[in-house]
Amino acid sequence: MERLDKIDIDNYGFSTKELPILALMKLYLDAADQPVEDIDRALDSKEGLTDLITNAKAAVKIHRGYDEGIKYLMAVFLQKADEVAIADRYWEALKSFLVDCRKELE
Repeated sequence: MERLDKIDIDNYGFSTKELPILALMKLYLDAADQPVEDIDRALDSKEGLTDLITNAKAAVKIHRGYDEGIKYLMAVFLQKADEVAIADRYWEALKSFLVDCRKELE
């Protein structure tokens, strides 16, 4: 991670159960081809945030070399993370995180 190194997901008031959502988005945005456009759509609507989370989930690669426990946890998280429910519940709460990511990417 290079572009978003200054973004600390612990600074946004989310619980430890919610931090994987921010980590997933941060990892995706750091590597995405057009992260500012993704962020703008996510800030504009819940549907845009849903798309960002869907893209982030699709971008995750679980490598063979990972510890079996880590692979299991990642697979369960990806399976259980409902992007529509996340967008509905956290759209307002995620805005400051997304704005900060956008600033870092400009």
